[in-house]
Amino acid sequence: MQPPISLLMNFDRRIEHLERLAQTGTRKDVEDFLTALAKKAGDRLFQRQAADDLLAVTTPEAALPAVYAEYRPVVKDGIRFLFSHLSVSRLISLIADQAQLPRETPIPERIVRMAAQVPTLHKLGQILARNRNMDPDFRKWLIRLESGDSPSEMAEIHSRIENELGDDLKRYSVAIGDSILAEASVGLVVPFTWLMPGTSASRKGVFKMLKPGVMDRLTEELEILKSLGHYYEERRDQYGLEKLRFAEVFDEIAGSLIEEIDLFGEQSKLKQAKSFYRLDTDTEIPSVLPFSKKGITAMDFITGDKVTDAKMSLSDRRRSAGMLFNALIWKPLFSSSETACFHGDPHAGNLFAAVHSSMNKSFKGVSLGLLDWSLAGTLSRADRSRIVLLMLGTASGNRALICDAVRALSPGEEEILELPELVAQRMASEDYQGAGNAKRTFLIIDGLSLNGLHFSKDLLLFRKAFFTLDGVIGELDPDFDMDDFMMRKMGELIAGEIPRRWISVMLRIPDRAEHYRSLISNGDLTGLAFHLAYQVMGEGFRRGTDAAGRIIQGPVRLFFRPFMLTQE
Repeated sequence: MQPPISLLMNFDRRIEHLERLAQTGTRKDVEDFLTALAKKAGDRLFQRQAADDLLAVTTPEAALPAVYAEYRPVVKDGIRFLFSHLSVSRLISLIADQAQLPRETPIPERIVRMAAQVPTLHKLGQILARNRNMDPDFRKWLIRLESGDSPSEMAEIHSRIENELGDDLKRYSVAIGDSILAEASVGLVVPFTWLMPGTSASRKGVFKMLKPGVMDRLTEELEILKSLGHYYEERRDQYGLEKLRFAEVFDEIAGSLIEEIDLFGEQSKLKQAKSFYRLDTDTEIPSVLPFSKKGITAMDFITGDKVTDAKMSLSDRRRSAGMLFNALIWKPLFSSSETACFHGDPHAGNLFAAVHSSMNKSFKGVSLGLLDWSLAGTLSRADRSRIVLLMLGTASGNRALICDAVRALSPGEEEILELPELVAQRMASEDYQGAGNAKRTFLIIDGLSLNGLHFSKDLLLFRKAFFTLDGVIGELDPDFDMDDFMMRKMGELIAGEIPRRWISVMLRIPDRAEHYRSLISNGDLTGLAFHLAYQVMGEGFRRGTDAAGRIIQGPVRLFFRPFMLTQE
């Protein structure tokens, strides 16, 4: 039976008919009706109509927190464009999902249900779930996207694992589990046990693999993303984002999604991270097991719970917050290595915590498991030195220093004459004024990238990792002070560098920040000393700067002591 023309033209009647059909019939009845509707309307009209219907029912743009309200039209138009270019069969499946939900289903649940079938939307939902400005109730719904709750067929999963492993299945006595531990935007995790040949002790492990059907869905969406970037470019004046490089932004999004499906590439990143953190006794990276394949990663099982859900005392939560910041921000930034790797997606679902106690129960400790290294990056020592220079600029309020650091971090750009003005505007913004110094550093990068400045892919990923981790740490310990932590650690670093700094000055060795692990040159240290002296003499200085004065003044005095003695 052909659907009446009134159902093609009237949204309310279409929705009522679909709900009634879902209640009285089967899912096949709903899909058959939608197929007939698409045939009568024609594919292109049906795609546009289906996109509008899905937006009207789910209102995904409303998920953006109020602080980002100005971007809601951008998000809404982008999702409409994406949906209106999906295949008719996928749209039918998405609409049938929504029709089968009870009318009183909350909007967040509808969005989660829809996003689970659209990898790009799933990833967007995960990013929003980590934003501390998000409405708490809405955020609780979206956090479900970090672990996933859409069922996949275990029979198909077992078959794929067996085909991938081949003879290794028997060689390593692999016993595949019957459930899914986690399911995210493109991948899923399945438990197993195994034996190293010649041993008798069974070990736990997990397989990471792509979700069934995700490659076809993602391939389609990645093609649409290419066109979406150009669609935005043509309409940029409508959004007040004239300088944002939409095409480049969507190329980066596509690149990130491609990295997530590159399981073989993640195995290499896991090995690199394992080496980078090898001396950290309280941080654990899964080991890649010998029977991993190009399409499936076998790795150690990490004991623990999602860090925000782990049963920890208040003191353990505070300690965990410090451990996370130390492992994921401080260590990569101030590593003695020429190149430092970092975790690019440290949301709570990728961070596990395990509480350990000794036999006499008088000691308790927390260890961290850092999972999912599909998104990871590296920072050279030179780039890290420039980030620290930017931190010095934001700490001292020195706009010229900030501009110098920004220019160094965005090589290849033409001279941006309005850069001082853009920096001044960012420094005057409400979110910048209310932030600590560490956060201000990345707010500068964030704001300038929206104004058209080009930064490296890895720097932008590190910025994203910082803001993601900020949300996790805020849940663990709302009182954690990043600036205080960094200043104390920086004071320790500089104090240990004093002899080397004296020798450099006496022997007239070129003064370069890269010569020191703190990535602060003697010239920059001198400037910081003058700034601290000025702040200490002034009134109304910020708490973060006061902490810097109290903590760093000791090492600074040690640095200048030989010259004061000479003058005496």
